[in-house]
Amino acid sequence: MRRKGDVLLPCLLFAYREVPQRGVGFSPFELLYGYPVRGPLSIVKEGLERAPKAPPQDVVSYMLALRNQMTRFWKEAQSILKANQEVMKRWYDQKATLVEFQPGDKVWVMEPVEPRALQDRWSGPFEVKKRKGEATYPVDLQTPRNPLKVLHVNRLKAHFERSEVNMLLVTDEGMEEESEPLPDLLSAQEGDGSVKGVILSDSLTLNQKGDCYELLEQFSPLFSLTPGLTHLCVHYIDTGDSLPVKSKIYTLSDKVKASIKEEVSKMLALRVIEKSSSPWASPVVLVLKATAPVRSQNSDSVWTTGVSTQSPGLMLTHPPS
Repeated sequence: MRRKGDVLLPCLLFAYREVPQRGVGFSPFELLYGYPVRGPLSIVKEGLERAPKAPPQDVVSYMLALRNQMTRFWKEAQSILKANQEVMKRWYDQKATLVEFQPGDKVWVMEPVEPRALQDRWSGPFEVKKRKGEATYPVDLQTPRNPLKVLHVNRLKAHFERSEVNMLLVTDEGMEEESEPLPDLLSAQEGDGSVKGVILSDSLTLNQKGDCYELLEQFSPLFSLTPGLTHLCVHYIDTGDSLPVKSKIYTLSDKVKASIKEEVSKMLALRVIEKSSSPWASPVVLVLKATAPVRSQNSDSVWTTGVSTQSPGLMLTHPPS
């Protein structure tokens, strides 16, 4: 086939041009010459059917009939082509959305890359001057020769201004932080947790205030400022088949090491934490306050004193039966 390509190519083109096209309803030969070309299959068909031959015509009558026939072919082909285009447009517009731009809007323009026609690039943003048609807009491309260019909406993409984003700032120990202060729960262990300083509303009578103070004294352990424990609520963390993810050890300054040891000792004494040999662990967060000493919290963060392990796939489950 490769060696006879130049010989078979005319035969292939002839077979293609004698077949009616779906888009126009006629073959290319019929639209070009005004009559179907007799190919090999047509000759075989005529021999099998043995149809009677048409009577001879003079040249003038033949040319007039051929001209009328070609005019009819062209009109029918145009009507069929228009109907097929409307069907294709309905299918194409099923998921299409109307895109409109106003004068002054910023847009990006799609420009084909010359070395590779199938690759596109977006340049801009440029300003839309006005609306010229239903889907065309003159755009200021800021070129010296032809600054305004009429472009179709399919080659335009809206430009959105980037909003200002406040990034996270890492400050030194001596700089003042403007973050919201965290509740200092551990410093409350210095107080006695008394409810005598509770101020009640003046709208209460003396008897009502006495009843409130009596209830507060009766349940004063519940109002203690020192963190405690409860056995009423227990949850388990199911690690599943996940393996501990190990990270590097973060370095600590000598100034915060003593504070960490002190805070860990206090939390161990309060029984809010306990020693564990599990490979799963939670790093330690160091929060530097402007009006309070350094406090530590058990959470996922950046400053750790050992090998930290984290897993985003942990799941809280009910206590096992």
